[in-house]
Amino acid sequence: MRIRTAAPAALAVAALAGALLVTAPSASAAVSPVQISKVQYDSPGKDVHTNKSVNGEWVRLQNRSKGTVSIKGWKLVDTKRHVYTFGNVSLKKGQSVTVYTGKGKDTTASKYQQRGWMIWNNTHDTATLSDAKGAKKDAVKWTKPGKGYVTS
Repeated sequence: MRIRTAAPAALAVAALAGALLVTAPSASAAVSPVQISKVQYDSPGKDVHTNKSVNGEWVRLQNRSKGTVSIKGWKLVDTKRHVYTFGNVSLKKGQSVTVYTGKGKDTTASKYQQRGWMIWNNTHDTATLSDAKGAKKDAVKWTKPGKGYVTS
């Protein structure tokens, strides 16, 4: 299920590839300029305790606005409250950043949570993106194993 958090507006629900898409269609709705574009919640292959396997899970955010957006202090959280907080990160128009669960060296395009084990549940979970003030900006929810990833 795709959940878009926006200013109060009527929500439309549509079927999309076997999952529900919930979005705020109103032109007056405040849709976040930075959104979750893909969650790879099931690391390819067998789940093992290696950094390569842990980094097989990731979340990609994309700036879908017409300008640069700072996401400094924004948080990416799962349902068990594992939190990743963005440092001094700005995304230019159309730019993406991928947040890997495991360990690695941060670059402009890749950030690492520095964890030793997977956090995204393969059968059900929600990836929630909130701004520095705690306002929910976007969320993606899955309720069955499926393909191991969700996109929007």
